[in-house]
Amino acid sequence: MFHYRFFQHSPEPIFCTAPDGTIIDANRAFLDLYGLTPAEVRGKTPRVLKSSRQLPSAYAAMWRSITDPAVGLWTGEVTNRRKDGAEIVVQAAITAVRRADGGLLGFVATHQDITGRKALEERLRVKNRELERLSELKSEFVAITSHDLKSPLSAIVNHAEIIRESLPGLSREKLESGLARIVEEALSLARFVDGLLDLRQIETGTFQLEPERVRLERVLSELITRFQGLAQQRHVDLAFVAPQTCTPPVLADPARLEQVFANLVGNAIKFAPAGTRVEVTLEAPADGAARVYIRDHGTGIPPEELQQIFRPFYQVQERRGLPGGARGHGLGLSIAHQIVAQHGGSIVAANAPDGGALFTVELPRRAPRRSAEVAAVVYDPRQELCETLVEPLRRRGAAAFVATSPQELARTLCFEHPELLLLDAAGCGTAVEEICRTYRARNPDAVLACVAVAGDAAAPSVCGRLVTEPVSDLEVFELLDLAVRPEEQR
Repeated sequence: MFHYRFFQHSPEPIFCTAPDGTIIDANRAFLDLYGLTPAEVRGKTPRVLKSSRQLPSAYAAMWRSITDPAVGLWTGEVTNRRKDGAEIVVQAAITAVRRADGGLLGFVATHQDITGRKALEERLRVKNRELERLSELKSEFVAITSHDLKSPLSAIVNHAEIIRESLPGLSREKLESGLARIVEEALSLARFVDGLLDLRQIETGTFQLEPERVRLERVLSELITRFQGLAQQRHVDLAFVAPQTCTPPVLADPARLEQVFANLVGNAIKFAPAGTRVEVTLEAPADGAARVYIRDHGTGIPPEELQQIFRPFYQVQERRGLPGGARGHGLGLSIAHQIVAQHGGSIVAANAPDGGALFTVELPRRAPRRSAEVAAVVYDPRQELCETLVEPLRRRGAAAFVATSPQELARTLCFEHPELLLLDAAGCGTAVEEICRTYRARNPDAVLACVAVAGDAAAPSVCGRLVTEPVSDLEVFELLDLAVRPEEQR
């Protein structure tokens, strides 16, 4: 009883399976991690968690390791999918449990969520790429003597002088206050310099996006988590509202999108009176666009300034009654507007009917322009094709997913909305054909191809291409090229 209570109440996600991998029980931490209920996991296999990002060979190696009496253990990183469709990266550990005579009783697995750590690593990689790009810029900036540089520099010097002169008898409270102000002004200065660099790149045409498939739910939820501390300091309730169903991914630069939404959410919190609410709402209309609404319940924006606030160095803060220390440099909204425009989208500022500012960001759903922006799903129930097909897909930068059952195929299509679908002709039964027919009706530009042995029956009617085994890398590349080519040019 003690051990079972420990299992149930452990903060570490744990589940137990029978020797065949069927889940017997899972603790509360595990269910909360994946957004599942006990009835949705008991009697099922861990396949309910699959994201289709791992090759079947990886799972085969995992199974060999845990069933080998001489090993009985496997650890590694796995990308799984929550019930709501969000992908999470976990550090998994699976241990075989055996009787004294060596007979297998089952397996115990733990999952540690490392999604945040992986996201931080990716942000660091993005920042490193940005620094490398900036180091290659040959032009030099003219010395800036504007108030926006002088003010934080003067504040830093003044507070440092006060601390130095008063240090022997300075109280800890005043010391911490002075140091905090120095840090605040230094960060403000750094943000201003970063803004100038971005603005210069935009004006000179050297501003570059690195688009990839992005799930806005994940970008926004991570951002909301990051801003909760600031919201609590200002006694503001920060809320995120997302659709119940999974929204299609968008092609965008995730680091730049985060920059846009960080500016808008930060401003909303800054302008929201204490005790009010800031709402971030994600919508995915039927037209394929993604819309994000950021709304505060402050004093709103003067109507005559609604068309001006996206101009560089334009500051509406003075009209909104903020103290001087809360004022920005007038670059954030201008840069956010340019970034969204480069994504083919728009930002609109308005005042909500019942008070407060409302910003609407719209990002269109656009077709991939290069192979690295394509998502491809390989349906391989026999697990004989994926090793051959996935490697050239990933070599071209495409996001490749593998499904081995009709259920996995339907789930992956729902979450990933791929532009290229490769099917094992031998496994295309009625259920698979119906899944593909429904998907093709909703995504007429998608390329569907069947892989068959030479001389076998033709591809099902839902497929537009038939490729015979063995499939060469060149044939895979040609299919990728089709996926990025407008339908009328195919």
